[in-house]
Amino acid sequence: MKVRIVGVLAVLALAASLLSACRTNVGVAARVDGHKISENTVDDYAGHGKALASSDGSSIGPRAVALYYLVEQRVVNALLDAAPGATPSAATIDSAVSSAVAQSGGSAAVVKQLGLTGYPTKLTNVAIRDAVIRIKLDEVANLSTSDNNPSLSDIATALKFDTTKFPVTVSSRFGEWNASALTVDLSGGQPPYLTLQSTAAAQPAS
Repeated sequence: MKVRIVGVLAVLALAASLLSACRTNVGVAARVDGHKISENTVDDYAGHGKALASSDGSSIGPRAVALYYLVEQRVVNALLDAAPGATPSAATIDSAVSSAVAQSGGSAAVVKQLGLTGYPTKLTNVAIRDAVIRIKLDEVANLSTSDNNPSLSDIATALKFDTTKFPVTVSSRFGEWNASALTVDLSGGQPPYLTLQSTAAAQPAS
């Protein structure tokens, strides 16, 4: 009888633990290196955007698109912090964003390329800034990719970034975290890549 009671108590304790974990994750879209991205934040950045068509013809919902870029923002910032030498300042990155957008045909052209027409400006700003930082990281890591779209995993390898110390979890409602590629694998596919013409203005801060 005592063994049976102990077994029942163990099951109840496990159930309580699982319930507590579920409650902790209610309303959470993702956790990136200790930073919580709430579903409310995702909704805010998704706005009234429309679903995007991925390269394989699947449909990517606006909430998934928003989460993709919000997670990517955390990843590229972490890689930037891990880059050797002087890190470009926020002002320097802003200047590079303006330069790159201008040389790529202006904001409207960049937004169209991303397929983010109708999305809040703050989301398109995140997407563009992510692309600029990726290019700067490409330069720092000396990868010299021909399409200005360096792989985050290649950048991490070149910078000796320890991905095992960069925990990320993504709600299954959106997709799943791909630790080897340092990106979110969305259930409907991936958003289109952004190719910028130049980020010459983004020089390391002195």
